[in-house]
Order: sequence, then structure tokens, then C-alpha cells
Amino acid sequence: MKVIYVSPVALHSVAQRPQHFAYWLHQRFHARVLWVETSPIRYPRWSDLSPASLGRHAFKRSAADQAQSWVDEPWITSLRLSGLPFEPSRLGRMINRTAWRSFESKVRYWLQQDHAEGDENSKSWLVVGRPCDAALWLHQCFPDLPIFYDIMDDMAAFYEGASRRWVSECDDAILKAAQAVMVSSSHLLERYRKRKSASFLVPNGLAMGPRYKAFNWGVLRRQGASITKSKQLVLGYIGAIAPWFDWSLVYGLRQQLVDEGFKRFKIVLIGPVHVDLPADLPIDIEIKPAIAQELIWDALATFDIGLIPFKINELTAAVDPVKYYEYRAAALPILSSRFGDMALRNSDDGVYFFESMQAGNISIDSLLNERKASHALDTAAMSWASRFEAISTIFID
Repeated sequence: MKVIYVSPVALHSVAQRPQHFAYWLHQRFHARVLWVETSPIRYPRWSDLSPASLGRHAFKRSAADQAQSWVDEPWITSLRLSGLPFEPSRLGRMINRTAWRSFESKVRYWLQQDHAEGDENSKSWLVVGRPCDAALWLHQCFPDLPIFYDIMDDMAAFYEGASRRWVSECDDAILKAAQAVMVSSSHLLERYRKRKSASFLVPNGLAMGPRYKAFNWGVLRRQGASITKSKQLVLGYIGAIAPWFDWSLVYGLRQQLVDEGFKRFKIVLIGPVHVDLPADLPIDIEIKPAIAQELIWDALATFDIGLIPFKINELTAAVDPVKYYEYRAAALPILSSRFGDMALRNSDDGVYFFESMQAGNISIDSLLNERKASHALDTAAMSWASRFEAISTIFID
């Protein structure tokens, strides 16, 4: 099987759902993947010139430090469709498509190459993970390829004005052409099932490699240790520090720790920084660079509580964060805002809310006392391979 995958993220970046999906397609179907990265699908903004957008923070890591070990293997090929950042305009799309003409022959040649040895499925697919003109252009160039629409987020919610209208228009066009749709959250399923009956919820999952297996022993040792207010307490977050990150919740948490009498604590935030950091960042709030996917278990082993301090808005309404599954696999209690699929969870899931803490209904002490045992989780069912198996029949000839 061959798959052209129009991705919303760079191949050489911290592994997200698209990378795990591509790897699963290869493992499950011996698929060869052409990973297509596209030019910007929105108009430029003045904020693009900010230090955060230009990547001048000290918390930036090179792509090689974050990428999966398999990204340079022969079964996957990366293709960058460059273009001007004026896609929402008809003229901008015309100019970009003119620049892409030379790529059509490259893609056609790639499709016509022999399939991988042992490949029992000769069918090729166009998988769209980003609603954009590149996806529509590829569909026009190769109309016989069935389309599978992989919806990771509410993409239009990332944009404003003409850019937002264009992404919504692309979403409609791709949805009409798609044979099936895969979504990552309950909110997205409710929205897309009304428009496409072949819509499937595939929850986010876990990447469980050798470091995860070794990590479990550390969990058991840590759970046996008592928590005191003089012991170093670590409350941690792993993920992008982006516009949806709610700094007010982090500052409120810090004050809660002080008010409850914790003398030694640290709030650790690990991930790429895409916003300007507060100028008055306290010394006990520590920012660390993004780390490779397989290293997150080492970081989680140092946490006592996992944090998901997101704003509650249209964008986060469609989110079921991967970090929820990672924190729970590490047997961590989770302190989260009440957004997206997190709002559907409760203390039975190891989830507690900032709102409840602010209302005085829970304390840091109570979270520490409610830590769940790791053996209570069916982590095997939460692996990416198990998650994607639910839609495997779609790709079988």
C-alpha cells in the first residue's frame, strides 16, 4: 500500500498523532508513505515577527532532537510544497499551484514505483491531515485515489477572518470527497457525523517503547514514598506552550501551593514555546526545552501531579489531549481546566479541575492522596496501534 499523507505538522518534529498514524500504516500494511508538508494556509500576521514565532527562545530544540528514530527510514519520503503565504486568496492559490507543477511528476513517479516486499495491499490512498489547497490539488491530480480524512483538531479555529473562511471551505470540499473520516475527540465526532456517516472516533493513545516498560518500576517506587510539605514536590506539564496555555491557572496554582504550606515545590513546564513568556516568571516555575517522544517517561517519573492548564475556548473545545493518557499511564493525578473531552472526566479518571481548586473544593493534599495505581489502567488498549486498529478494515482491499 502507498499513502500520500498531507500532514498538519513537520515530519521532523515532536511526535504527534500524524506521525504515529503514519508509522502504524507502515507497521500494519507495510505501507510506503509520502509525507507532504505544505506552505502556510493563512495570511501573514505581525505576530509572526515576534521572538516566539521566530524561534529565538532558549527553549527551542533542533528537529533532530525531537523526531522519531524512524523518520529517515526508506519507507517514508518527505516532500515540501513551498509557496507564498497567501493561500486564502484565489490569486495566491493560482501562483502556488503554478509552482507545484514540477511536483506532480515526482508524486506520480513515486506512486508508480514498485510496492514494498510483502505488501499484500496494492491500493494507494490520499490521507488528508490538513485542510488546504495542496490536498485539493493532489485530489485533482490523482482523482482515482480514495481520500481518508484525518481530523486531529478543529483546524478552522486556529485562524481568523479570510484565513478561517478558507480553511472551512477546504474542510467542506475534502469532507465531500472523502470515503471516511477519523476524528480525535467526542466534540469533533458530534460535528462530523452529522455531515459524513462514515465518521469514526479514534481516541489519542500512547507510544509505549522500551523506556515506558522500564519506567513502570520507577512508578511503583515513587508511589511508595510519602509526600510531606517539606519534600520537593514537582507539578509538571509536557506539551506546547502556545496561545491556548493559561498562565493565570499556573500562577494561581503556585499561590495555592504557598497557601497550603508547601515549602519546597517546583512547577516544571516542558515543551516548545510559541508565545512570549511572562516577564516576571517566578524561580519556582521552570521552563525546559521540548524533548523526544521516547524521553517523556523519564520526565514523568519525576512528576507528582500532571498539569493541563488550557484556556476554555472554541479551539480547546475540540481537544482530547494526548498528555491525559500519558499522565494516567504514569499513574499521576491530573489537574486540568474543564475543556474539551477533559470536561467529560472526573476523579474516577484521576482528573481534578482548577475550577474546583479555586472554589476551595479540592486541595493539593487531596490530589496527592488520590494517586491511582498504574496497574488499574489498561495501557495496552491505549497504545496507538490498538487505537488505529479500529479503522483498519477501511484500508483493506
